[in-house]
Amino acid sequence: LLFEELGKIIDVVPTKPEWIAESIGKGEGHHLLFGDNALLAKWDNQKYEVKDLANWWFIQKNLSFVFAFWAYPKKNQIDESIFIESLEYGLKNIEEIISAEKRFHPEILTKYLKTELHYILTSRDLEGFQKFGELLLQYKII
Repeated sequence: LLFEELGKIIDVVPTKPEWIAESIGKGEGHHLLFGDNALLAKWDNQKYEVKDLANWWFIQKNLSFVFAFWAYPKKNQIDESIFIESLEYGLKNIEEIISAEKRFHPEILTKYLKTELHYILTSRDLEGFQKFGELLLQYKII
């Protein structure tokens, strides 16, 4: 996304989230945050422009963005039913999950978990995932 908008590939340096939060607090550096670290981050809007990657991807590509997937070493045989059982358990208990989470406002969390996330990928979601992989190869990121 940065390359297509700015014409350059950036170096990504893994950094501890607490260091990133400290740098953001000081208004220093450029940062890529994921998950709870991104959702809980606080920054000065006068110093930072913040882009939601899924929204940015959708605007540029008109495709879904896949943020996460199950991955495990092929040598460790896992019965695939564990993934379906995990999904079913989470969906069955989603109200309890929402009420137990205290770091986020329940309304925001409900919208996020019930509307924005796709738990079973559609062909459109997979198209976005495939396009992302193609671009990673094209720009020699992987």
